[in-house]
Amino acid sequence: LESLTSEQVEDRPLVFGGTYQDIDAKWFSTIGVALFATLFSQSVVAPLSNTSEYVLTKLLRWKDRGFHFATKQKLVDPDTRKAFDPPRYGHISRQVTQAGLNHMYAGGEFKLTKRYAQQLALVFSLVLYSAAMPGLYVFGFFAFVLYYVVDKYLFTRYYRTPEKFDASLAIMAVNALPYAIWLHLSLSLWMYSNPHI
Repeated sequence: LESLTSEQVEDRPLVFGGTYQDIDAKWFSTIGVALFATLFSQSVVAPLSNTSEYVLTKLLRWKDRGFHFATKQKLVDPDTRKAFDPPRYGHISRQVTQAGLNHMYAGGEFKLTKRYAQQLALVFSLVLYSAAMPGLYVFGFFAFVLYYVVDKYLFTRYYRTPEKFDASLAIMAVNALPYAIWLHLSLSLWMYSNPHI
């Protein structure tokens, strides 16, 4: 990386004032590799980051049970300190109140706006640079498969019933996609019209 003095920074334009004047082989070896790595990590890390709350909740529930994997145990008669005959089973928990137990086992909230933001950012990034780096289509495919698998698992195992949403968020996302296509076509025309590639 080149080091610049403050005078050089002030003289440099805000847009189109970088080291590379066009998309060429040097651009691909530096900027392209960095973009490829960033978008790859985003396509894996973002879907998996949605599981962090689930894993933390599972660990807190395990701690609440006294680090036992079983969720039920045989109950003991408090007077005789012997197991009931026939055996009775109760759930293991250190929660004192029903409200505390409900809070511990209620499940997480599905954040639809967060999912839309993550997936729209990924779509725009992948579509913008995919003409220059076609391998991004593969990352996008695996990222959305990973989103699907992770969210389906969390829906069936962890999340509460989500609140009711109207179609405004979906309509906004659909209305934003033509801008992604326009950006894709613009960068594609710019890149494919470059005689130095």
